[in-house]
Amino acid sequence: MIIRRDQIRAFEAYMRAAFEDRMVAHMRAHYPERYGALSRGVDDETGARDLVRLAVEKATRIGARREGSIQQLLEIMLETRPDFDEDIEMAWARAILDDDTMGGGTRIQLVHQKLRARSAPDTPDRTAGGRKA
Repeated sequence: MIIRRDQIRAFEAYMRAAFEDRMVAHMRAHYPERYGALSRGVDDETGARDLVRLAVEKATRIGARREGSIQQLLEIMLETRPDFDEDIEMAWARAILDDDTMGGGTRIQLVHQKLRARSAPDTPDRTAGGRKA
């Protein structure tokens, strides 16, 4: 059996759309306020889909291609802001994302963990020697 390029492209487009659907549903279920702010009504998910595409773009730039990594990056963007990596107050996150000694997925996971640790004031950040970084 021979698989042609147009068949591969069609399959890739289907997989991208399916991923967007899952991420939009995740947003709607776990971040309803942010989802509502991104949506322009019940039937318009354009803003939410645009944010998913931006997360895919950013993840791809740092070498993260796994669905879980992209979802974590999307969650970071939802919990902070879409351009969190350009915020001076989150320079620590940019430094991690720019550290190419680690894989892209690992960098995203580390930022995600540190962000969660920072949002829990009574929980020490174990990755910084027990101190908040």
